[in-house]
Amino acid sequence: MTEYSAESAVIAKKISLKLGYRHEHDRPAMKREATTSLHQDLGRLDGVY
Repeated sequence: MTEYSAESAVIAKKISLKLGYRHEHDRPAMKREATTSLHQDLGRLDGVY
């Protein structure tokens, strides 16, 4: 089993929350904001491994 840093666990939680928010809200601006933020978090996660 791979061990992840505390930071990546926090980012993973943020990502799952953002994905949930993205589906809850129909407004395009919110979707765009969540997606952009999600991509930034994924980029940070990429640097962790």
